[in-house]
Amino acid sequence: MEGSAWAPAHISAFFSPHITDTMQSSGSIGAGFCLEKGAVAELDVEYGKGKKSFGINGEEKDLRVTATAVSILEKKSGKSIHGSFDIKTDYPDSQGFGMSAAGTLAVSIALSHLLSLPEKEGEVAAHSAELTNRTGLGDVVAEIEGGAVLRKAPGLPPAGETLSFRIVNGGVNAGVIVAVIGEKIPTSSILGNAAHMRKIRLVGEEAVKELMVRMSEKGGQLSVSAMDFSRISREFAAETGLITPEVRRALETLDAAGLGEKYPFSMVMLGNAIFFLPPLNRGETALADIKEVFSPIYPSTCYYMDGISKKGAYLLD
Repeated sequence: MEGSAWAPAHISAFFSPHITDTMQSSGSIGAGFCLEKGAVAELDVEYGKGKKSFGINGEEKDLRVTATAVSILEKKSGKSIHGSFDIKTDYPDSQGFGMSAAGTLAVSIALSHLLSLPEKEGEVAAHSAELTNRTGLGDVVAEIEGGAVLRKAPGLPPAGETLSFRIVNGGVNAGVIVAVIGEKIPTSSILGNAAHMRKIRLVGEEAVKELMVRMSEKGGQLSVSAMDFSRISREFAAETGLITPEVRRALETLDAAGLGEKYPFSMVMLGNAIFFLPPLNRGETALADIKEVFSPIYPSTCYYMDGISKKGAYLLD
C-alpha cells in the first residue's frame, strides 16, 4: 500500500505551555505562522509484523516521534504494519521550523488513510507523539490549520481553539525570511525543564493577550502588523530567557543597522535563527539588505525565503 501527504513548516513566535490530563486538551497557547514549504511523507507499507524503516531525505534515521505516532495508529486500527516511511523536508530540524511535527503529521495523515481511519485520528496521533516526546506543544495544531494561527486554547479542536489572522507590512501580506546563525537547539532540552516552563507559561499568556489587543478586523478577517507581531515575540524571547547569546548579538546588530523598521524581526522559537517579515513583494530586496548587514559578521549564515501558507496539511493523490 502506498500513500503520501504534505504538511507545512511552522515558526512559533511565542507560546505558553498548558499540560492537562488528556492529550487532546494539552499543548500550548501562543502564535506563529506556517510556511509554504514543509515536509512530504511517502509510505510504502503492508499489513503484518515486520521492520519499519524511517528516513529523512534519503537517509535512514531513528525517528522516535514519527514511530510513536505510527504505533498509536496501529493500536487504534488494531492492525500491525511494516514497510518504509520516507520524509522529504525543506528545512533543517531543531532550528524552530517545526519539522518534527510536519514530518510526523504528514506520515500520520497518510497512514490513517491507508488504515481506513478518519484523518482526525492521524492528527491526534501526531499531536500525542509530539507531546509524549516533548518535541513540540503546538506545532501540529498550527500545521493542521495553515497560515498564521493564534492558539487561544490548548490542544486539538474541539478542546483547543484557534484563530486565523494575517500579518501585514505596509498594507500587504508579509513574506518570510529566516536566517539560521547558530547550532541546533533540541526542543526537548527546553520543554523538559519544569522551572523554565513555569516562567514561559506566565510570559506567554501575557503575549497572547497583547496580540489580541493589537489585532484589528476588516471584512471579517483579523490582521496584525508585522511590527507589533515581531515586537511581542522579541519581548517574549527576552523575558523568558529563551534568547540565545548568538541570537541576542544578531538582533543587536540588526537594530544598529535600522533594519527593523522595514523588515520587523525576532527570534524563531526554538532555534538559533531569526525570522524577518518583509512585504511579500519585496522579498528579494529584503534578503539582499539582510545579507549586506549579516555577511561580514555571520559568513556561515543559511538563509531561507518563503511565504506564509494558505492551507494546512493534506493528503496527496
